[in-house]
This record gives sequence, structure tokens and C-alpha cells, in this order.
Amino acid sequence: MLSKDFRQSRVVIVDDVIANSRLLESSLRAFGLRDTISFSDSAAALDWLQHNPWSLLLLDLDMPAPNGFDILRALADRDRSSNPIIIITALNDAASRRTGLELGANDYLSKPVDLPEVILRVRSNLQLSQASLALYEANTTLEQRVRERTAQLSQSYSALVRTLCRASAYRDSETGNHIVRIGESAALIAEAYGMSADWVELIRQAAPMHDVGKIGIPDAVLRKPGKLDEEEWQVM
Repeated sequence: MLSKDFRQSRVVIVDDVIANSRLLESSLRAFGLRDTISFSDSAAALDWLQHNPWSLLLLDLDMPAPNGFDILRALADRDRSSNPIIIITALNDAASRRTGLELGANDYLSKPVDLPEVILRVRSNLQLSQASLALYEANTTLEQRVRERTAQLSQSYSALVRTLCRASAYRDSETGNHIVRIGESAALIAEAYGMSADWVELIRQAAPMHDVGKIGIPDAVLRKPGKLDEEEWQVM
């Protein structure tokens, strides 16, 4: 029996001989796969495959147009790990096998099939599909966490910049207003140069920091009306 992890997988069977489809479908159901869909009309099958989610395709090759090779070509852009295809066909010559695999099939079985072997191949390909899906979901979750953390860091950085700007304004109102204008001006220039929105925002936040060192300058030096002496220049 297939493990219960596979029972939610959707297996599609495409074979113009209805008896073959029914045999495969009944065998898969007997081994625990409940969500199976069969098509004897290859054109209808291709349309369905292109517009619906599926886990595994069992595909005959020798059918009226579109035949199995045509379907493989039409599905060439799919993720082969997430949507594996097993060819099950009476075409057992080397050329057909090679062409089928070159067009993107994951596996190739010749009729008449050994049903236990079919189940084993189905199981291994569904394992591949589920592993690929689990990896995709893990990556999606990780990317979302990275985006959230990046947003938090951006908010923290923005708050720090605003605090430093206010501190500069307390020390020197001219400096406080100046660094705000510098940020806005730098952002406008970056935008005019065609930089991305993220880059423009980064420049908007970073540019005001250029003058924040004044916060650490003693009032006697910062506000001295005359020329600074050598020692004061060292402090500055």
C-alpha cells in the first residue's frame, strides 16, 4: 500500500484505450490513490493539464493528435520535479524511448505493464513531487520571514535616522533641517537616474547621516562665531 502521505496526490491517466485507463485507475485506487483522473481524449487531457494542478501524469504515446509526444512538448515548461510524467506505452523501440525522455518524461514503461512495477514507479515519482513541493513551501516561508525581518530592520533604521535628525535639530536647527533636505534631494536625484524604488528609499534614509557627527561636537566649537584654532579643528 502507498503511504497516506500520497493519498492527496492527484494522478492523471491519459490513454485513448479506455480499458487501459480503467486498469491503471483501479490499480492505483487499490493501492490507496483516490484522486485519479482518466482521459481518453488527448486534446481534452492537455487542456485540463494546462489549467489544473496535478501531481503525476501517466501518459500513453501512441494516440490521435495530440499524441503523447505532442503533450510532452506542450508541457515542456513545467517543473519536472513537481509534476513528473511516466510514459506507459506500447512503443518500446529505442528511438521512442529516447525521444520521450528527451522531451521531459521522468520515466518510461513499456506495455504490457507489470502492475506492481507501475506502483513502485508511481511511488518513487510521487516522492519526488512531494519533496519538491515541500522544498518550495519551505523556501516560500523562508522568503516571507526574510521580507518581514527586512521590513522590521528598515523600520528600526528609519526610527534611528529620525531620532538622530531630531537630536541634530536640538543642537543646531539649521543642521536638523539641512539633513532632512539632503535626504529628499538625494532621493530625487536617485529616482531621476532610474534607480529602483528600494534603492531610492535607501538613499533617502542614508544621506541624512552625513552630518550627524555634529551631535558629538561641543557647543563651544560647533557654535563658535569666529575661526577655529588648530586644537578645535582636531576636535571637529
